[in-house]
Formats: sequence, structure tokens, C-alpha cells
Amino acid sequence: MFDFFSESTSSAMRAINGNAALIRKIYVPRYLFPLSKSIFSLINLAFTLIILFVIMMVSNIDWSWTVLLFPIPIIYLFVFAVGFGLLLSAYAVFFKDLNHLYGVVTTAWMYLTPIIYPIDIIPDKYRAIIEANPMYYYISLFRDIVLNGNFGDLNTHLICMGVSLLSLALGLFVFQKKQNDFILYL
Repeated sequence: MFDFFSESTSSAMRAINGNAALIRKIYVPRYLFPLSKSIFSLINLAFTLIILFVIMMVSNIDWSWTVLLFPIPIIYLFVFAVGFGLLLSAYAVFFKDLNHLYGVVTTAWMYLTPIIYPIDIIPDKYRAIIEANPMYYYISLFRDIVLNGNFGDLNTHLICMGVSLLSLALGLFVFQKKQNDFILYL
């Protein structure tokens, strides 16, 4: 899930600068470039999930009916990644170093997200830092549905949905405001 987010936002961020020649020559709705990169990353995630489910079958992991609900956290995360990617792609046109800086940010972000370690090992006084991380909720919801066999907490669903919609609204707003100035910086 984190790899999908990282790939989606990184490629969406480079989408406008990478298609500068096309943008200068003909009119194409500019939001299609970062959106197409996010959709491509979603397709990559689908192939990764096929491998995950094969490994789960080979490992004799107990299945629950909730595994059929695995698209829910993926949809939440996709909307979040599209919004974040639109925001990044709008600012990457003006700040070229954002591409290099974002790689460092995603690496630090990954270590601040309990992916390779359980949240239980984090002391209570630092747990608020982890809980302020939106990726924590997406990954924990996916784990609850696929691995733990439950629907997840309603609060987690609401947080994921809220953060996703806020990200999309902010990304669309900033992208819409900045897109007319792209041609001046490409």
C-alpha cells in the first residue's frame, strides 16, 4: 500500500514537467497527466495484490469473507494519492527541486508508518505522532480487512474517507489555481 502511494505520487509529481513539450503544443486537460500516472500505479498495485493473494493461499492463511472488501481501503488510498499527486504536480512545475526532496520525504514517511514494525512497540508518548500520519490508517484498515478478517473500525473508515476527500479537494483546488501558469515555467 505504501509503495503504491509513493509510486503514484512520485510519478504524478513529474507528470506535468515530463509532458512539457505536449502541453506547449496542444491543449489537453492538464489534470489528465497526473491522473493517468495514478491510474497506472493502481494497475501495478492490482498485479501486486494478485501475488499477495497467491502467497496467502500457499501459506494456508485463514480466509474470511472480509477479504472481499479489500477494494475499500484501496479506493480510499487512491483518492488520497490522486489529490496529493495533483498538489505535488502543481508545485513541482514551479519548484524543480521538489522532485528530489520528495524522495527523502517518502523514505522518512515510510519509517514513520508502522509497516515493518507493530504499533505496539511505540511508547504511548510517541503514539500521537504515528496517529497523525494518514498512511497509518490506510495500512491498518487494509490489514484489518485482509489479514485480521474484520471490517475495521468505523472511526478508521471515517478518517480514511475524510482525509481522502480533503486531499482530493485541496489537490484539485491548487491544481486549478496554478495550471494557467504552467506554460510560463515549462
